[in-house]
Amino acid sequence: MFSCASFKMPKLFQRKQTHTNAPTSDVAVAPSSILKVSESRQYPKLKLSTELFALIIGINEYIHYKPHLSGAVKDANDIEHFLIDSMSVPPNHIKKLLNGDATKDRIIEEIQSLYTHRDIDKDRGDAILIYYAGHGARGAAPDGWSTPDGQIEMICPVDMSPSDAAEPRITGIPDIVLNELISQLAVQKGNNITVIFDCCHSSNGLRDIHVQPNVRVINKPPPLSGNWDNGIMQGRGKAARGEDPKQSLDCSVLLAACGREEKAGETLLGGLFTQCFLQQIEGLENIDMVQLSYNGLMRLLEFSPKQHPQCEGSKSNRYLFRKDTEDRSYIFGYKEDDKFVLEAGELQGIKPGAEFDIFGTNALSPDNRCRFRFQVDKVNGKTSYLSSITTPTSSDVPNQFYALQTSFTEEQKITVYCSDSDCTKLREVFLQHQSEFSGYATLVGTPDVATVLVSFEGDSMCFDWHEKNVITTHAGSRIGSPVPIKNKEDNETIRRVFQAVAKFNHYLHIEGADSRHIQLELHHMAIERQVIDGKPRAVRTPVGENLLNPEPAEIEIEEGKVLGPLVLTISNSSEKDLYLHVFWFDGRTLTIDPWYIGQRGAGLKEATASVDAPLRAGQKFPVGYGEVPVQPWEFLLEDGKPDIGFFKVFLATFNANVSSLAQASPFDTESDKERHGRRVKLAPVDWWATKMATVKQSVKGSSSAFDVKSKIGA
Repeated sequence: MFSCASFKMPKLFQRKQTHTNAPTSDVAVAPSSILKVSESRQYPKLKLSTELFALIIGINEYIHYKPHLSGAVKDANDIEHFLIDSMSVPPNHIKKLLNGDATKDRIIEEIQSLYTHRDIDKDRGDAILIYYAGHGARGAAPDGWSTPDGQIEMICPVDMSPSDAAEPRITGIPDIVLNELISQLAVQKGNNITVIFDCCHSSNGLRDIHVQPNVRVINKPPPLSGNWDNGIMQGRGKAARGEDPKQSLDCSVLLAACGREEKAGETLLGGLFTQCFLQQIEGLENIDMVQLSYNGLMRLLEFSPKQHPQCEGSKSNRYLFRKDTEDRSYIFGYKEDDKFVLEAGELQGIKPGAEFDIFGTNALSPDNRCRFRFQVDKVNGKTSYLSSITTPTSSDVPNQFYALQTSFTEEQKITVYCSDSDCTKLREVFLQHQSEFSGYATLVGTPDVATVLVSFEGDSMCFDWHEKNVITTHAGSRIGSPVPIKNKEDNETIRRVFQAVAKFNHYLHIEGADSRHIQLELHHMAIERQVIDGKPRAVRTPVGENLLNPEPAEIEIEEGKVLGPLVLTISNSSEKDLYLHVFWFDGRTLTIDPWYIGQRGAGLKEATASVDAPLRAGQKFPVGYGEVPVQPWEFLLEDGKPDIGFFKVFLATFNANVSSLAQASPFDTESDKERHGRRVKLAPVDWWATKMATVKQSVKGSSSAFDVKSKIGA
């Protein structure tokens, strides 16, 4: 699966598999379209603005495990050919470990050697690719290491010992070790890191071609005992002294080939996933390659119901091997027969009557012009159905498109009041940007019905909440900082403020089904020494009392000091596995910042692209520690004023893309940029809900009260 930011071993190893060459009904078959000699492929050209460095690993012939694989080495060579031919990567930027060279020690050493590689420029944003093709395995977690099901995933080096080998034995490389390696690499060389594991089968159109693959899995790996981590985890104690590395899903993109219960497969011509990946790249034009993000690539990979590659991480909206990103404000859509379908619904706050502009791409470019305007006719939890306002024929609209919301419904818009003496200035701004303002805000003649009050201080416009709400109760009414109105360019900032207020107000109050079976806990995080498999190892863990209980809770921050790191635990006491996404809503700056964004499956339709639901029934999901490698949270108050914000969790029984909810602060002052929080019974079939926790930060020693309230979407 693709993943970014912090690193977690892909769920592709969490499956019931057997290592056999015999055909089985659970193993997908290879499509004829990938059965071609990869050296004959002609790839589109993409000239990167930075350099790319790659570590490529391919293992067919394991010392202690038979039968051998047949396509992993070919996959490694094909990836090298793709990098050289399409990306113009110099051969001396690529390091390959094939078969006997890919020992456990060498794999770890080569990853660590990237830390000090003199040619990799962190400031330039150089790209790093780590590719692995070979066996994966799943085994019991080492004593003292807690996982939800007691299992841990690993990749298998060529010299991995047999399962019954006596000590000392060579184990696989577990996900927690890989997480630490990638996190340390990001600290040294930046977060433009892509990790691809082809340890599971994946392909396109797997229904009618009778080529049966081997399975890339070892069922009984040796137990994780002895020096299973090569001492890497023991060195994490330095993190307690302020040198904590980034978590890997916050600093890398990880691509895995299939889901938790699926089988890993290959043919003589290579791994089905790698070959399908390369086939899709080959079919692109040069311009398409420039605009291809990791999310976009996943949409190209249509698979059978038995195989589902997955994409996970906070930076999956980046373009391939680059740090620049697609615009998350756009929502993906597609034509289905004669219907226009938007990949978002009630969970994202969409209602009938909302309007969207339609674009051919989501590229941040002046050439990406609006083609049509559509209106939402009907909506369910995960999708919306559109009709055209500008009356194009069905053939005028591309099969795949991107939509940008330009108008809320009347009940979702904010109402704005300005006193008579100041109203002339405000009306001038509204008239100059009438089409933009009318979609989100309405001027009213009385403050009694106003959401926001506008006033003027000198040449600046000020914004205040008028309605008494949880924000004004604890942090005052002022929104952000005053905005200068000296020239026409400032009007664009004012427009962005009104739009941001409307989005913030609407998204904050999205509510779904009863979520009493979801519990939130917010704790401080500490690096503790825990005995794992008889040895002391550093582990990130929540400590102290739940800051969200009892209510109200009091948290004080010394002025100019950082409060953190903080971690979140989400508990699911229902009988349903759930998908989830976590955001921070900052009441002063209007920032909506994603903390954890769930993974994306392969295929055109987000709602039907199968991925593993991360919040299992009856289990807990850690954010900022444990198995989920995203960074903890922290708060900073620079100006001595109290602040208020909300951790909001979006939950559903279906997978969904909620990244379009994110927004940056519309205010440009440094204090606004720095003050907000940041990262360091059975439900029905389409059940969805939200869960919110309110967090106010106040300066230590001040007299202002501090409340933390847990709110449940009704």
